[in-house]
Amino acid sequence: MTDHWPLLEESFRWYGPRDRVRLSDIRQTGATGVYTALHHIPYGEAWPIEDIARRKREIEESGLRWTAVEAVSVSEAIKSGGPERDRHLENYCETVKRLGAANPPRFSAAMTRAISLAARVFV
Repeated sequence: MTDHWPLLEESFRWYGPRDRVRLSDIRQTGATGVYTALHHIPYGEAWPIEDIARRKREIEESGLRWTAVEAVSVSEAIKSGGPERDRHLENYCETVKRLGAANPPRFSAAMTRAISLAARVFV
């Protein structure tokens, strides 16, 4: 894998190791990347660094690139200002920082809107 990003990249959505579609299936199509998330992490919880690294490693070991973070889901507590709002916002921001430290893939358009929302609410 090279360190530069192409302007366009043929990618598929992948739901992780439990997905019926395997990374080898995606690679067979000629795609070079996947967009995915850590679907097993509950909304409002921070993504562990180890899980981010594991996901990235399994994708790269298959010969693909983690093209984009599909989503770090925004919890209902954040959306509605519920009692867990502040803790969930801190976890959300921590997840974004951890993704950044992991030499991140891009964020999807929905993800960048969510980051913008979190920044406005959190500040």
